[in-house]
Amino acid sequence: MNLRDVVAAIRAGSEEVAARPLTGGMNNTVFAVTLPDGTPACCKLFRNDDRRAHEREWNALCLLRDADAEFAPMPLYHEPGAVLMSFVEGEDLGGSSLDPTQMWTLANRLDRLYSIPVPASVPVVSQPTEGVDRIRRLQGTVASDDPAVAVAGQWLATTEPDELRNLDLSVFGRGDPNLANCLWHPPALTLVDWEYSGRTSRAFELGDLIEHIQSRATSDATWDVLVETFDLTRTERHSLALARRLMSVYWLLLLQPGQPGAAINPAEARTAQSERVLALLDAPP
Repeated sequence: MNLRDVVAAIRAGSEEVAARPLTGGMNNTVFAVTLPDGTPACCKLFRNDDRRAHEREWNALCLLRDADAEFAPMPLYHEPGAVLMSFVEGEDLGGSSLDPTQMWTLANRLDRLYSIPVPASVPVVSQPTEGVDRIRRLQGTVASDDPAVAVAGQWLATTEPDELRNLDLSVFGRGDPNLANCLWHPPALTLVDWEYSGRTSRAFELGDLIEHIQSRATSDATWDVLVETFDLTRTERHSLALARRLMSVYWLLLLQPGQPGAAINPAEARTAQSERVLALLDAPP
């Protein structure tokens, strides 16, 4: 049985291949698979949409393999809607408080990632290029008496968010820098889920990572130490501050009643996020 047949068997739900569903795939279906030769692998079946996520994931894994980056799964097989890759051990770091070893390891992985030469054919990630408009549209759909939402709306109406349209998108990034996509198996830290990857900005990626709802258990002091390892330029530091503002507002909006984040996060998460947004918007960028 070749790898194409393995994927076909998984799609068909055939017992011919030992496949176990994995949790954590928010947009797609992921399986732990035992290949015919006994090798453990991971098969990701993608939802059919216009994002061409399977191509982004496959191309990212191939780029990382060719760059000898040892912090991502190895690509094994690709066809439309499916990627087969090596299986990676580890517990995801989503929602956890990073200890110093984890923080330094993550900083090292990201620094290596951002140093990889990016071919001109690599598409840009959508968040920096489309995020401002997307979040402004989201703000228009939220009905809330939360004072932070009103303050966020006032900030979104200024020209500050539009400065993020002029970022230097010259590094390769994940596009979804979520701690839940970091698998910790000491001393290894593997970055997974590359379906949003592409050309991006260090400043935006770091801002997105720090302000992600899965990052709240890690202290701001720890994140400050991580940021300092990148020796950001003055322009990048300004962009980082704006990116943090934008993404903190994004999570505030998602946590409001009737929005997707409200159903899967406790009410106190919304209160904490409101306080965070007010603090970030009060501070100069």
